[in-house]
Amino acid sequence: MNLLRHDLSALWVSLLAEMNYCEQKAALSVMHPEAEPESEEMKAGAAAHSVLEAEAEKLEREELRRRIAAGAELRLREFPLKAYIDGVPLYGKIDHVEFEGRRALWLYDFKFSRYSHRLFPNHQLQLSLYGLLLAANDYDVSDLICAVVIVPPKPGKSGRLTRTDPKLANLAITSSKELRDGYGGVRRGGRLFHEAGFAVHAFKFQEQGARDEFADALGYWIGLREARVADSAAKCRSCAYNAAGLCTVAIAPPKRKA
Repeated sequence: MNLLRHDLSALWVSLLAEMNYCEQKAALSVMHPEAEPESEEMKAGAAAHSVLEAEAEKLEREELRRRIAAGAELRLREFPLKAYIDGVPLYGKIDHVEFEGRRALWLYDFKFSRYSHRLFPNHQLQLSLYGLLLAANDYDVSDLICAVVIVPPKPGKSGRLTRTDPKLANLAITSSKELRDGYGGVRRGGRLFHEAGFAVHAFKFQEQGARDEFADALGYWIGLREARVADSAAKCRSCAYNAAGLCTVAIAPPKRKA
């Protein structure tokens, strides 16, 4: 018997992070996944993620366990995790994580997005929930630094966002190391804007804060409360679910197509 709304048997980090942008949109994405087609920016990002994943050495799970037990330094891509948190199965796949044995030191999420000037709350929540999954799988997260790497895609010949440079994500990982201070936190406000065109927003993982945010989001999925209304009319104007007439609580009409 499913205890979650909309017949879900588990939750995903990406879905809960979307709730931080708009809870109504996140709920509608489960009920009507066909209403929002994949954008050009999403396609460009998926292609760049594929390139980064292909760079990694493929490890069998037993070999991974052996290296972790031996205290080896590891840099993992597309690392899948699952844990039961507050009795609910939560799934996630981390873009890039670095370990020394069971010590999780760096956690990265790559965003191939045109917005690079600040850390958005939904991006921060996504990384915090990945950190929570690491903690629930008995990794030491006491020194964990989370970082969002934002690499803006560039317009192709047609003007669409069809090109991006995944190599910049690797440069960002190297460059971001200067943001860790000598006291377990981050320096320079955790921000790095590189002349090559990428941005890094880093912060110290806080396990209790992540647990609190998970519990708040879980309240909707287990029926303790309803989904909150969007906090911005601009979000409603650009929402595909609003345009399709699926959102009954939008605070602004959808933007008319030219």
